[in-house]
Amino acid sequence: MIYAVAGNMDAGGANLAQRLSRLFPDHTFTRIVYEFDGEEKGEALSACDGILIAVSLLDGPMPGTRAAISDCRRNGKGIIGFALTHQDDFDSQKKVPAHFKELVEIEARELASAYGFTDDEIPARRLALVPGCDAELSAFFEQAENYREKINR
Repeated sequence: MIYAVAGNMDAGGANLAQRLSRLFPDHTFTRIVYEFDGEEKGEALSACDGILIAVSLLDGPMPGTRAAISDCRRNGKGIIGFALTHQDDFDSQKKVPAHFKELVEIEARELASAYGFTDDEIPARRLALVPGCDAELSAFFEQAENYREKINR
């Protein structure tokens, strides 16, 4: 199976794809970077069995997030999960209000809903991509993979 980790440049997607590749060596994980809204990467998406959208908890959905979600819709690709990255960085920056984490997830789901992805069951998880967090990362991907199987029935 081939999976894409799509989203804005600084959303932690490269680290996420590398970590998932080590945890799930039978799958291929590719990083698709969107630097601005309106950018299309449909050719790269078309080769993928599932798309994970990476969203930084520090920045929230950025123009590249919108472009990735829009491109999924245009190319008939389902979003199988929202990886809300930089949990560790968020927790270390005391200046960011704690409720911002919940707002980032809500905003990502609302953005996806605006493009027709209305299923509230799309898995979303706040992730720290640091050593020692493999169990949580594995659980998130397994949940996303189960969701992919459900929507492809």
